[in-house]
Amino acid sequence: VEAAHVNNRGSIGHPELCPRPCVFFTKGLCQAGSSCDFCHLPHPKRAAHLDKRHRDLLKALPYEKRVGIVLPILRQKAL
Repeated sequence: VEAAHVNNRGSIGHPELCPRPCVFFTKGLCQAGSSCDFCHLPHPKRAAHLDKRHRDLLKALPYEKRVGIVLPILRQKAL
């Protein structure tokens, strides 16, 4: 993003080099405005991640069961 299109310092380098999106800006509640350190430009939705409880449950499964759960997901993503 060119500097002329950046409305705050957190959006510089969007999308590759900017920090994560400003959660307040998307709700119309960012009070920092142009001095906000988070990006005010649209970002693609982040991929879902397992929380700690789910990661621990997955780690506790035997290897064969883990592969049975993960392999179909990886195959689908490879398409």
